[in-house]
Amino acid sequence: MSIITVTLNPCIDRTITITKPIEIGGTHRVEKRREEVSGKGLNVSYLLKNWNVETKCVGFDFKGSDYIVKKTLDELEIPNELLAVEGQVRCNIKVFDDTCRTMTEFNEKGFPVSEKDYAQFIAQMDELIGKLTEEDILVLTGSVPPGIPADVYKGLIQKAKVYGIKTVLDASGELIKCGVEAIPFAMKPNKEELEMLLGYKPETMEEIGKACKILLDKGVEYICVTLGDKGALLACTEGIYKAEPLKLDVKGIQGAGDSVVAGMCTAIQEGKAAETILRYAMAAAGGSLILEGTQMCRLEDFHRLLPQVKIESIKI
Repeated sequence: MSIITVTLNPCIDRTITITKPIEIGGTHRVEKRREEVSGKGLNVSYLLKNWNVETKCVGFDFKGSDYIVKKTLDELEIPNELLAVEGQVRCNIKVFDDTCRTMTEFNEKGFPVSEKDYAQFIAQMDELIGKLTEEDILVLTGSVPPGIPADVYKGLIQKAKVYGIKTVLDASGELIKCGVEAIPFAMKPNKEELEMLLGYKPETMEEIGKACKILLDKGVEYICVTLGDKGALLACTEGIYKAEPLKLDVKGIQGAGDSVVAGMCTAIQEGKAAETILRYAMAAAGGSLILEGTQMCRLEDFHRLLPQVKIESIKI
């Protein structure tokens, strides 16, 4: 029983902390700096490792960066099957304003991947998916580098469903639009991504719940919509539930959404009810928000925050 994460566009997150708002054309003193090998799927696996949950990373590593992704995973003792390709790992700049707790991001597209390498990745995934069991979960999350088609996640979801494998989709743009056509088991859009999928803007919690019902009716089992400082909403056949945001001393924002995915996957694999799935997700996100850079929730913080999460049912 394992949670497999796919990361096709890994990165180095360079997080710098400043103590005044960004001024265009101005000069800013950097108070702190961190660098971490990151990527949405990697972040999910980092958290799962912290929680002693079995996980495995697949995707690309880049030869020009001296196999830094694989080296990092090996050091953390996280099992991995990474396909080495030409190019370098992209670098994303994250500017965290410590005075108002906001993050400004500058994310690179990533180094192009050849058709040959993409074909090799698909062959690798065909073999891997064929070995998974119905107790495993396949997490498809994050951006893709140039050269990877927008329907990559759609194809992987379709293949996984043949074997009864649960899939979790967390992406944006054309990746999520194509991916949802294959009806993943679960997905984690933010409000903007949900609006893009449906073509309109639900505002109230009830309206967001009704919007999720459209996806539930198509066959998606769980939809967790992250709402920033308004918390999160989980829609499923059991009902629709809202979680209030935790009151925290926020030190880092990136990785919070990936923590939600990790929390959801863990609870689903443990067979938890819907309210507990949302509670796991929120506690996981909170445990990452209190850490600087792209550090992921520790097990002790998860257990401390879990009883603080407030859940209420929403009628639509």
